[in-house]
Amino acid sequence: MTTQPARQKTRFTKRLAIILSSAIMFLVLAKDACACDLTDKIIHQFRKNAPVETVSTTTNSEWTLTEFLYYDQTIPLTVDILLNKGKKPKKLVYLVAPSGMTFQNTFFTPQDQNIAHFYRKAGYGVIGITFRENALTDGNAPFLKNWGLQKHRKDIRQVVKNVRKVLTKVPYDMLGQASSAVCILDYAATFSDQLDTIVLLDTDSFDPAVQPEKVVYAGMTYDALVQIMNDGLYADTFFGTFMNLILAGVYYPDADSGQSREMLGLSGNFTYAGLLHFSLIYTTYLPGLHTPITGLPGEWVMMQGVAAGYYNFAPDPLDDDFGLNLTPLNILAQIPATAGSGITPIALNRDIYAVQALNGAYTIDWTGITENVIMINAEFSSGYQNYYQTLIENATGNTADFHFIPGYAYVDLLYAPTAEEDVWQYCIE
Repeated sequence: MTTQPARQKTRFTKRLAIILSSAIMFLVLAKDACACDLTDKIIHQFRKNAPVETVSTTTNSEWTLTEFLYYDQTIPLTVDILLNKGKKPKKLVYLVAPSGMTFQNTFFTPQDQNIAHFYRKAGYGVIGITFRENALTDGNAPFLKNWGLQKHRKDIRQVVKNVRKVLTKVPYDMLGQASSAVCILDYAATFSDQLDTIVLLDTDSFDPAVQPEKVVYAGMTYDALVQIMNDGLYADTFFGTFMNLILAGVYYPDADSGQSREMLGLSGNFTYAGLLHFSLIYTTYLPGLHTPITGLPGEWVMMQGVAAGYYNFAPDPLDDDFGLNLTPLNILAQIPATAGSGITPIALNRDIYAVQALNGAYTIDWTGITENVIMINAEFSSGYQNYYQTLIENATGNTADFHFIPGYAYVDLLYAPTAEEDVWQYCIE
């Protein structure tokens, strides 16, 4: 027989359990609402100025990621917002994807371990920017002739201005790789409102006293791209082609690629897997858009290639032995899934080569770069080609930090499982 005090104790315990359960549910909902409310506020601010189309929202117990298109012009910018739940960001970082790539396949691949999550876990709010060319359907639209560095700098500014109207007092960093890193340099030289640190991955710049031949090559390439544009071609589809090669190399590894090994003094054609690995490891030897005019390889700026690896040739292409040292192929295989057009405006590359050539056709105001500067170059891609550091330091008197990452190449800086320890630690001061 249950006594009166025992029944009261049981009722009290049940009520307490209900109260605690409700409190926990409230905290969970409040945590979710915090991230969602801030995301909604930011998107609402964008929507005040132009139409917005939400592409996707991904959420779990810790974070939420929303991607949307911003139609301030006919061809939209793609913006991603990655936020911790229940925590207001102490700082923002804008992760600006290289032209021809996207935020998701550059900074959010693989989805469980990437540099975007690295920043998020450090308390940052992450804003991803994918340039307009990603949304192109016309591969050679004439208006692309005006999509040079200045255009990309202004597009970055459009995103920052909208976000800053919501998070006015929150300072921000900015990170880019290769072409987007140069866009960030141009941005930092022009705008400085609460921009704290810029992080530049794999930028190629040549000291005329040390690499005079590469300064000449940059001038030759600039002239060639001007000629190509004058002939009516405005888009480089290199990244789109490379996405297709990744898929072929993964899904049809032993199939004949049709690409001869004759240039290497060997008979037979590469397999798709062989061609993919050779292209990744020895990128600097491949022809490019300007090669018929300049006689130079397409990526002559690189020390070797975009991925660290090995390739041993055999008489029979099926017996070629190859592999990647740091970045697993199954990670690279995820990149095409979130790719867009794969187009890079030739005008953007033209302007970047002008900066490298020091020919005055496009200049960056180095005196305007007063932010903290962190430069990170991989051994097999950009190497010690870091003359931008000298230009910044000579112009401002400030020290630009430079980090050389041995054993790494371009893709390894972001996709290698060891990158967090070897590379990303330098990104946050």
